[in-house]
Amino acid sequence: FVIQSVVTNAQISVNLGKSNSFFGNVYSVIKLTLVERQKLSSSQLGSLESTNLESIGNLMYTHNNPFSDSENRKERQPSISWNSVQRQSSESSSSSSQRGSHSYFSSSSSEENFIPDPEPTAELHLAPNVPLLPFFIGYKGKNIQMSDKVNVVDNAYNIISQIADELQNPSQLPSVHLLEKYVILKNLLRVMNYEQYTDLVNRVYSGDGIRDKQRHTDSKAVLRDAVAQAGTGPALLTIQNWLHNGKLGDAEAARVISQIPKNVRKPTAKYVRAFFDMIVHPAVLQQKYVNVSAPLALGELIQNGQTIWELSPKQSSSPMSAKDNNAVIDLVISYLTDKLKEGFDENNGQKIQTFILALGVTGHQKIISVFEPYLEGTQPASNFQRLVMVSCLYVLSRTQPKLVGPIFYKLYVNELEDHEIRCVAVMLFIVTNPPLITMQRVAKYTHYDKNEHVNSVVKTTLQSLANTKRLELHNIAAKARLVTHLLNPKKNANANLLSRNYYKDIENRIVRRFSLQTVGSDNSPLPVLVHVGVHTIFDFMKQPTMEAGYTISNIQQLIGKLWPSEEENGREEAPQKSRVEKLAQALKIKPEYLNKLEGSVYLDTIYGLIFYPFESNSVPSFSNRKYSELYFKIKLLLKI
Repeated sequence: FVIQSVVTNAQISVNLGKSNSFFGNVYSVIKLTLVERQKLSSSQLGSLESTNLESIGNLMYTHNNPFSDSENRKERQPSISWNSVQRQSSESSSSSSQRGSHSYFSSSSSEENFIPDPEPTAELHLAPNVPLLPFFIGYKGKNIQMSDKVNVVDNAYNIISQIADELQNPSQLPSVHLLEKYVILKNLLRVMNYEQYTDLVNRVYSGDGIRDKQRHTDSKAVLRDAVAQAGTGPALLTIQNWLHNGKLGDAEAARVISQIPKNVRKPTAKYVRAFFDMIVHPAVLQQKYVNVSAPLALGELIQNGQTIWELSPKQSSSPMSAKDNNAVIDLVISYLTDKLKEGFDENNGQKIQTFILALGVTGHQKIISVFEPYLEGTQPASNFQRLVMVSCLYVLSRTQPKLVGPIFYKLYVNELEDHEIRCVAVMLFIVTNPPLITMQRVAKYTHYDKNEHVNSVVKTTLQSLANTKRLELHNIAAKARLVTHLLNPKKNANANLLSRNYYKDIENRIVRRFSLQTVGSDNSPLPVLVHVGVHTIFDFMKQPTMEAGYTISNIQQLIGKLWPSEEENGREEAPQKSRVEKLAQALKIKPEYLNKLEGSVYLDTIYGLIFYPFESNSVPSFSNRKYSELYFKIKLLLKI
């Protein structure tokens, strides 16, 4: 082709105000005008290749394999179609691994169909082929290990030693650029293969050149955290080796496992399957705390994988990738479902909560068929467990609101349901962006609904949404403004004790939004469910930077278990019975699940997920005199 002109137009806007979270934008447009374009014959192509010319790919940039010794940035590939790709998908992996970068140049003719070759996936023990990152193209377009002057294992070990030394003097940490060194360490680990990881781990654990015991301990801790946040295949294999050999255990292992889905770079089907095999190992799943964090991390890994697989261009992976991805998703969903059923068979409340949440965080539509028998009452489950299931459908509702919305609405309009389930259902239903006529129906129903908790949730949700300026809630906010005048204006005398749902915009450079959901109790001023979400500039995929909260089946029962009085010691305080419990008693039905204390506390950040489920037999009792006095003070304060 012959270039006539190239024009680059860049527009930069910067906001200098302190009250606005909007920093600015940079828009760049490159306009390339060609005089003519002609296809090269094979003879012309051969003569050009002899002059060492390089293809420029899609006229913007082209990337090479950062781990290849070859200097050829890209091999020219002939025009192919998806049919030919499918025919070639059964060929040996050796031939596919020899392919170079891909031709993005497509002809304007409808008869010519140029598509990029599928990007080869690195084996799990090798560093991923990630283009455009500094350490992957930092040496003449190659990864930095191609330089004779760089030894990544030595450099990583030296940085670990420096960080361990500097940790001995906490007062000097602000002046030694500790965080910068830690970031460099993580970047070094991302270009290393499993053999190099093994070498580095052996050197650190042997304490090579380190005499001080505390420095040695800190060195291992720095390596552990950096490996957990590297997010590559070799890092996962290293963690697997630590778990199986007993170098990680209990709370430490649980924390490392919870960080894996937060930091994984490319969650391929191979990676997810390797993670699955790692956590189902008996030496791992039977450990305390790990038996909770591992299933949740597996579910979160599936969610992240689905997001990346769906957002990635179809041409970036082979036609076989979709089949591999679906296979590993089916494997994980089946495993989590079996474990949930196992928990119900064992009447293990902690296990039930763990695998309900693990299924929920996958965000996959197959979980509806898993939860449906329990939500509809065809399979036995406590109201608390059903409440947790409804809450866990939130992840799926973000991606498929039309699929989950009718489930929420059905639970909301059923006045025979406990108000806790109805409150959560209507909270989540409104943010699925239902039609305006449905929103009007929900607003009008506050005049007829007899439950003040449900009415309070509907009113506070619609009123706060009407005032929000959040871009992702723009359509819902517009509908909320149109229906708020239909709400029941009646104010309840105990409004502060009722269930509520708030969305608040915050004008701050760091914190942008805040949300709060509470579900009140009929027998306590403390809510049985609290969820807090904080959105900051560090949000990933529009998800909150931090979420925290708790869910408890009965507040009175929990306080009575924590601080039993002398006359109550040895027995649980009987909670106020719900309609379902009263009906079961009248019919002389003795269900297993109705009166059991259940609950959970959680904290989810960009660094990891902490989830602690509990039931009656796992709650400690503080029965001595000092704690008993505290209990009576709390009862007096709460008037319960």
